[in-house]
Amino acid sequence: MSCVCAMSCCCLVVSFNFIVNLVGRLLDSVRDIAYCRRGTEVQPERSSSDGEVKPVPGERAGVLKDKPRYAVINDTVELEPFYYDIDRRCSELLLRDRPVGTCIVRPFKLKHETIRYILSIRGTGTFYHLFIRHAGQNGMYALGLEKEQEKRFKFPTDIVRYYQAHSLQCTKAKESTKLLLLPLPISDVTVRRPLTDQ
Repeated sequence: MSCVCAMSCCCLVVSFNFIVNLVGRLLDSVRDIAYCRRGTEVQPERSSSDGEVKPVPGERAGVLKDKPRYAVINDTVELEPFYYDIDRRCSELLLRDRPVGTCIVRPFKLKHETIRYILSIRGTGTFYHLFIRHAGQNGMYALGLEKEQEKRFKFPTDIVRYYQAHSLQCTKAKESTKLLLLPLPISDVTVRRPLTDQ
């Protein structure tokens, strides 16, 4: 019964977002027609510091750039090529023969209030398993245990992307190291099958 209810809720959320997108597009089209934004050759205008309004050459008037034509339902890390639905032991086996800094994101298997995922990283002779958790009420994500002045990200994927270019300080017991992340895409993993006698 709860499975049917969960599916119904999911369908309602998707249907609602779908309808919102369609209505948004319809209203944009109506506004385009009403204000003749499509196909007009009028140039947009910009006001200068002295208050004079000047046309901007090369741009059409009324065209909204960078406006999304859809509502983002959710940015899920589960769709990323470096996401694996495996446990800690399997993640260590997967990362074992990889270069230092190789990482994957995997689910946090226990039910927890804030922790959603684990970032597993291959270190020098060790592995690091860092929490990816909700940080605060604003829907942002942070890495590791809560700390003052922590860096927060909009999506878990942003964490991985950021630390591909910036060093991540990893600490375990008394050792500490800085690593650049190298996400391991699932396409780079070969399946090893046991040899069988034929």
